[in-house]
Amino acid sequence: MAVFEAAFHHVGISVRDMEEAVAFYRDALGFSIVWAHKGRTGEPLQNVVGLPGAVMDITMLEGYGMRVELFQYHIPEGRDRGERR
Repeated sequence: MAVFEAAFHHVGISVRDMEEAVAFYRDALGFSIVWAHKGRTGEPLQNVVGLPGAVMDITMLEGYGMRVELFQYHIPEGRDRGERR
């Protein structure tokens, strides 16, 4: 019987405010910025996210043996989900 091992490269999280989210992961949790792209767009990205015309900022952070990808959409604009907790 074959054994299948699975692993993941990173977790992706959509955020409202990139600067605030990066500050939390970096300053409060001790993650380091691996790379960051502002205003990212183009057909390959739009195909991955399934949103034609998408424009976003993306930041990859690393810490504690894992990576977290934060992304903030500029187009399409996100919906307000109500008051923050």
